[in-house]
Amino acid sequence: MSYNLAPFHFASFQDTIMLTNDAGRFIFMPQESFSAFVQGCLNSSDAYYDMLNNHGFLISQSKQSFVDYWASEIRYNKSCHFQATQLFILVLTTACNQQCLYCQASAGKNAFHMTLDTAIHAIDIAFESPASYITIEFQGGEPSLNDGVLRDAIVYARKKEKESNKEVSLTLVTNFTSANEEQLDWLMSKQVSICTSLDGPPALHNRNRPLLSKKDSYNCFEKGAQIFLDLCTKHNMPPIIQAIQTTTRFPLSLGREIVDEYRKWNIESIYLRPLTPLGLASTNWNHIGYTPTEYIMFYIDVIEYMLSLEKRGIPIRETTASMYLRRILKNEALHHSEFRSPCGGAVGQMAIDYNGKIYTCDEARMLASLGDDSFLLGTVNNTYRELIKSPVAHALCTASCIEALPMCSDCVYQPYCATCPVVTYGIDKTLFSSETEGYRCAIAKGILSFFFSLIKKNDEEEMEILYRWAEF
Repeated sequence: MSYNLAPFHFASFQDTIMLTNDAGRFIFMPQESFSAFVQGCLNSSDAYYDMLNNHGFLISQSKQSFVDYWASEIRYNKSCHFQATQLFILVLTTACNQQCLYCQASAGKNAFHMTLDTAIHAIDIAFESPASYITIEFQGGEPSLNDGVLRDAIVYARKKEKESNKEVSLTLVTNFTSANEEQLDWLMSKQVSICTSLDGPPALHNRNRPLLSKKDSYNCFEKGAQIFLDLCTKHNMPPIIQAIQTTTRFPLSLGREIVDEYRKWNIESIYLRPLTPLGLASTNWNHIGYTPTEYIMFYIDVIEYMLSLEKRGIPIRETTASMYLRRILKNEALHHSEFRSPCGGAVGQMAIDYNGKIYTCDEARMLASLGDDSFLLGTVNNTYRELIKSPVAHALCTASCIEALPMCSDCVYQPYCATCPVVTYGIDKTLFSSETEGYRCAIAKGILSFFFSLIKKNDEEEMEILYRWAEF
């Protein structure tokens, strides 16, 4: 039976050939069957023929029928691009009571606060977005240090919500060391989600996130976290802390201890984040940074430990893993800005700095903290329409469409990957990297290769866990 080859990507993977396509499907094939397939002589009775046909790697019917069928699936995978900007980050202050090793806001000098007028203009822009669901995230510095503007902005946003046909989620990112009980109680009464940072056990957390006052940072976090958990009961909310972790050089050998610390707080989800070499992190890179290989080894050790805990009935998962596995195993569309192609800069999120300047994303704001406004969309004096039509937004979308980027377009991991032109620019001073494998690329490839090795091994118990992680 004759057939045509459909577009696909391939690479040697262990003792097989791995194939992927733009619909997000994948197959492992022995070399002999792959050779027969690409030469157009794979017999229809071959065990791989139906698999290739069913997953869109070969065309056995008319080309138009093939396109009609698979276009709908690719359209679903790109469904996030049929929505307008949903996330608006408001930087309420550059002031902070911590001096984190990787944060541009942590120096504690020349702090600036966002005014209420700027915050109101920023919220108005968020409501101009055609998206039916928006999230307004209050960041800093430590946003609770600009308490008056924070509260007035929340009241204004809730008022706008009632007047609109939008559903609005409000989020506060706080370190838990300065917000008091009365403040947290008020925020929770306004249905504001609280997110915090927990880098690991006490010694590690204290090293990464020291307080300017020289007090014990972890101890202050612990007191704040307990106040929050007690208030959850009062507000009939699940007593669950939402925390993110930032990996400097120091915890690279402490991955399992980080997991144990999160489990101590009954946190069943960890979001491991490699350092972004922008802002203060870039200037401190020789002290706190690492190679992609070092991070991948750390990450794999953590995941293997999590798998061992899951096998013992202890629930724990990692957010990056869940994102990738949803795409790989469930073939679902991803709306997270960092996992999209084109990326979510401007079209998925905007970051409004304390001074009213609006950037494509939080990474762009970090770059601006060093004096580089390359990714500035405009200010709060612009309309949403003017911001989204900015040449900067257009350039960012073009530079992050990995299906058309050199080296990315032919990569076997392309259907599951994404790129960040802001980070590329921050490192290489160009939107289009000339490196075969840059910092983010190497980390993504290492993580994806690890998960595909688990999938190829196809251990029944482990696959059950991976599918469970993919549900989140």
